[in-house]
Amino acid sequence: MWTVEFLFSLAARLDSIEWDTQCEAILDLRSLAKYHSETLQEFLGTIIPLIIAKVVKGRPAVVKSAIMACGDLLLVYPSDSISTFVDQMIDSLVLKVIGMHRFVAQEAILVLTSMARRLHVPDHILLSKVIPLLHERSPFVCAKAYQFLALCLPVSVLERNDFIIEFAILMKAHLLKRKS
Repeated sequence: MWTVEFLFSLAARLDSIEWDTQCEAILDLRSLAKYHSETLQEFLGTIIPLIIAKVVKGRPAVVKSAIMACGDLLLVYPSDSISTFVDQMIDSLVLKVIGMHRFVAQEAILVLTSMARRLHVPDHILLSKVIPLLHERSPFVCAKAYQFLALCLPVSVLERNDFIIEFAILMKAHLLKRKS
């Protein structure tokens, strides 16, 4: 079975400065999470902050792998075992949605969508992370934030027509504010 030394070396490889070592460690983490989740359970407090750090900062290949690892961790482990890290995951994933790399943004949208479904993230949490981005001076950031809202939020709020109407009014108000 997996030894404690291997799990500590996994953490050390995640913290490495070489991006190929980081990608290999993330792939090992993903396979451990899928096939040996009970082994990794006690090391989640050490591993998840390293994964979040890779989502925030790193080469695009490492970032995308780390985003996929976040998705795997969210699918495998119950929300109570990783609840302390969910807010940090949402913050880092929302920032990657508005990033420059399309393939990274698409993966972040997929993970946020599955997070909204699996963990039943309240709509106001996602909105509180994205609405400040609508006020950015950069039209690129605003456009990406609107795109994110259009793609992610309807998953969790499709049944609530009143929220969709409020959302449409809010988007129009922000657009009018930006024009003036």
